[in-house]
Amino acid sequence: MSRLKKLYMGEINNWKEVGGADQPIVAVTREVGSGTRGAFEDIMGLTRKINDVTVTAISPRAQVASGNGAIKTLVANNPYAIGFISLGSVDDSLAAVSIEGAAATKDNIKSGSYGIARPFVLLVNNQPAPEAQQFLDFIMGTDGQAIVAEEGYIEVN
Repeated sequence: MSRLKKLYMGEINNWKEVGGADQPIVAVTREVGSGTRGAFEDIMGLTRKINDVTVTAISPRAQVASGNGAIKTLVANNPYAIGFISLGSVDDSLAAVSIEGAAATKDNIKSGSYGIARPFVLLVNNQPAPEAQQFLDFIMGTDGQAIVAEEGYIEVN
């Protein structure tokens, strides 16, 4: 993961530095304030302190895209681009990168062997409205989890 971190910090700028073609790397990131970007920065150690304020360490040369769809489009249309999106958004137009020998698969994410993953947490107050509880029961139940799996995301059960 250290080479990926250096790539996003702008310390590695050409694919030839990591065994690829002599072409500039186009690092694509999410917009500031994106939860996905925040998680990626935390997991990869892509933050630093300046005057006791935590700021991004992602290179200002990185292209910024708003949402999984925009990153997917940029990366799919540029063979020298790299970005990060949800596993469920990966299709045949992209190749998911292995991290330290672990492929980006549901099983590897569930086991923790794929190093770039984050959980999603649903929050409700201690006494959710009946409609909210019905929704939670549905998404955590068999039918809801089948939809999650069908869409390519990782089911809980």
